[in-house]
Formats: sequence, C-alpha cells, structure tokens
Amino acid sequence: MKKRGWGLGCMWYGIGNTGMANPSGAFIDLLNDGTVILLTGCADIGQGSSTVLAQIAAKVLGVEVHKVRVIAGDTGVTPEGGATSASRQTYISGNAVKAAALQAQKPLLEKASLLLGVPVHELVCRDYKIFSRSDPQRSVSLPEMIRQCRREGQMTLGRGWFNPATSGLDEETGKGDPYATYAFATQWAEVEVDTQTGEVTVLKLVAAHDVGRAINPQSVEGQIQGGCVMGQGYATRWECALPGCPLLRRQSWLPWRKKKSSRGKGGKALINNTFLQGFLTIQKRRVLRWEKKNCLKS
Repeated sequence: MKKRGWGLGCMWYGIGNTGMANPSGAFIDLLNDGTVILLTGCADIGQGSSTVLAQIAAKVLGVEVHKVRVIAGDTGVTPEGGATSASRQTYISGNAVKAAALQAQKPLLEKASLLLGVPVHELVCRDYKIFSRSDPQRSVSLPEMIRQCRREGQMTLGRGWFNPATSGLDEETGKGDPYATYAFATQWAEVEVDTQTGEVTVLKLVAAHDVGRAINPQSVEGQIQGGCVMGQGYATRWECALPGCPLLRRQSWLPWRKKKSSRGKGGKALINNTFLQGFLTIQKRRVLRWEKKNCLKS
C-alpha cells in the first residue's frame, strides 16, 4: 500500500551575530583605467561572496564587474571581515564595500560637478561615465575624472565599515534587538511511502524565500536548491537521536541506489528588488529504501 503525506515548515532567521557587535571593513583603490582593487576580510568558502562584493563595488562606481579585483581573507593586507557564518557577509561586508566605494567616488563627483555645472546629488556613475540624472547628455568619462584627480595629486581611495544596529537582552524587560534584519522562508513537501517495501518517493518540494534584495539571483537560487537537497537527505537518511546523544546517528539501511541525478527538475525563481521566491520541484524521486520496521516507526 502506498500512502501520501504533506508537510509544511516555516522559519525566520536573524542575519549576523546575536545581540552583539559584528562589524566588517573594506578598502578600495580606483586606478586610472577604471580598474578597482577591493580588499575585504570576507572569506569566500564557496558561497560566492567575492562575486557579490565585486558586484556591489562595480554598481556604485559605474564599472563592469570584471574590472573589480577582489583580494579577500588575507590577514596580511585585508581589514577585519568577521566570520563567514550566520548569513552575514553579503549584508555586513556588502555595506562596508558600498561605503568604501562611495568614499572613493566622492572626489570624482565633486570634480564632475564643477565641470558639468550639476549638483553632486544629481550625478550618476554608470558605464564608465558620470552624467546628470535629469540630462544624461551632460556627461564626462570616469577615467578622465580619475586622471584629473591624479594630475592634481589626489588619490581615489576609499575605506568603509559597517556594523548592524543590535542590542543585547534587557534583563528587566526581556526585550532587545538581537538582529538588524531577518530572512524568512516556507517549505512544502509532498511524499509517498510504500508501507510494504519501505520505499520513499519525494513527489514535490516547494521553497519560497524572502531574502530581501537579491544581489546575485542565480547564486540565491542555487543556495535554495542546495538547501532543498540537503534537507531532503537530512529528513530521509539521518536520525537526530536526542535522548542521551546530541550527535546525529546514521540509521541502518538496506542496500539502496539512486534512480536519478540529485539535481532538481523544474527549478524556477521569481525575483524582484525586494523579494525572491525560489521554487524547486522534484518529480517522483525515489530517495532510498530502508528496513520496513524503520519505515513504519517513523
């Protein structure tokens, strides 16, 4: 007999260290040809933070991403970036990079303002140009403004740091601000279990995530999909034995084999500036077999 079941899980997650300072810093040097040297203490361990930080610097300074050279996690030359944990680096190191880029950009905007007769707050940096927001034809090239700074002995350097606004727990009131921002998600799964053989089939898995502004949508979608696969494996292949043992313990399985690739089918993302909703659908995936008694017990 085959039986179906549905499960729903919801979560909110605080970004950064809990109720304590966790700052990050960044340095930027803007060279004559528009190349950007970015120094950050953020360690990229595969999550793609170096790419995201390069995107932020490129966006602020109006250059292409490939012109940003990132030096990351080098304790000999880079500033403190804090731990690569708690989903904090894009938010905290990203804001530090933004602040450094704005400081490096400041003398360029000031000189362009005098040349074009446009207030600084009306100027935009994009596509290696500095131009008027209301009249894009009034423009000057970014490299020319950098060279002008050099001729006058002025460097285009920037430093920035960011620390999220948090507070510890008030022992009197029980209140506090442990995190400056949060992420939210809901997961829905449909599974089918053969009560005779113990075969489990994940029919569908849907994930909806509110991540704020997705700097790199492809990377965000990849993390959602990876989390779905990891959660599927955790739920069906591992048991959390709490009484007397806080560690994860492997269950006893009969021989099993994968039927298909672990990559989800029908991956899809709907993204705008403030909301990302990632959908991963896994159709009729036979995950594993285990002993019938374990199937019935669970």
